[in-house]
Amino acid sequence: MFVPEYDPAYDPLEHLDQMKIHHVRHTLNGHNAIWVPERRMVISDRNLRSELLRPTLAHECDHAVNDDCAGHHPRNESRANLHSAFRLIYPPLWDSMTALHSDYDQICLEIGITRRQFRAYYDHHRRLAAARERRERLGDTVYENPKMGAGQWTRKFEVA
Repeated sequence: MFVPEYDPAYDPLEHLDQMKIHHVRHTLNGHNAIWVPERRMVISDRNLRSELLRPTLAHECDHAVNDDCAGHHPRNESRANLHSAFRLIYPPLWDSMTALHSDYDQICLEIGITRRQFRAYYDHHRRLAAARERRERLGDTVYENPKMGAGQWTRKFEVA
C-alpha cells in the first residue's frame, strides 16, 4: 500500500485535477464533503470554513486515490484520515507543537488539519512508540524490549 509523505506544496484541488476528478461546491447537510465514485466527483459544502477546505479535500483525495466505494466505511475513513494527515503535517512542526501546546484545537488550526486527522496521526505515533517500547513481566522481573535468548533486553526491573 502506498503511504503518502508530507509535501509543503500539496494542493488537493490540483491533485483532484490530476486524477481527472470533478470538484463541485454545493450545500450539504451534515457533511463537509463527499466522494461520489460513480461520477468521479467530490462535492464539498459551500458553507465549509476556509481553514477546513484544504484538509477536507485532502481526505476526499485519499478516497479517490484508493478508489473507495461510496459511503462511510470505518476502515476507509480511518485510512483517509491518516493518509491525509501524512500529506499535510510536517513532522518537526508536529513534534514542536505537541511539545508546546496542550490545546489540540489550537494545534489543528496552526497545522491546518481537522480533529479527526489530528487523532489519526496522534494514535499512529502512539502505536509506533508502544511498539518500540515493549515491556514483559516474568515472575518478579519486568524486561524492557525483550528479545529471544538470555540477556537480550534493554533494561531489567525487579518488582515486588
